[in-house]
Amino acid sequence: MTRQEKRRHVDAWMKSGLNRDEYAAQNQLTASSFRNWITNYAYLGREASPVTGRSLVPVQINSATIVRVECPSGRVWMFPAEINPDWIKSVLLRIE
Repeated sequence: MTRQEKRRHVDAWMKSGLNRDEYAAQNQLTASSFRNWITNYAYLGREASPVTGRSLVPVQINSATIVRVECPSGRVWMFPAEINPDWIKSVLLRIE
């Protein structure tokens, strides 16, 4: 698969609302390879990233014990639900 095809898949996944494995399955892609495409943006080139700035999407937490945040880079963060959401936001904006 070409770099452009991989880029199109990563961009489509980011807009799809699906998790990585769901997108891979729906598009007949190997889940582990697709995760690598997402994680290794250096392989795709800087221009592959559709994220131009740091921003967060509002969420509502109802009755979770753990808050799981999956970032476009493929990195997953898990926090205890009792932690202040503003603190979580400040941490993610500094490191992602």
